[in-house]
Amino acid sequence: MKLPPKVNTHVVDVNGVTVKLQSKPDNEAVNGWAVICYAPDMSIRSKCLHNVSKREKFILSIGLAAGYELHELGGEVAEEDIASLEKAVHILTPTITPPS
Repeated sequence: MKLPPKVNTHVVDVNGVTVKLQSKPDNEAVNGWAVICYAPDMSIRSKCLHNVSKREKFILSIGLAAGYELHELGGEVAEEDIASLEKAVHILTPTITPPS
């Protein structure tokens, strides 16, 4: 029987920038997962994605790392990219219930 991988990867194009998201089991995280985003200029890590507010901030931080301006993240300009990031985070953290 094949065991699931310990590290899961999802690649998303955000604002024309390729970012790689990786999740791995983390015993210290409430939901059991740590997610790291690798952008060209920085990496961002969170193990609090079970918390809606912290998950939203993590996703917005990725948008900023990909070159969006703060005022663009709340509007139609980044709407599709933010939705793609939300979907990727939920794929990578199977213990979190996706939004309805």
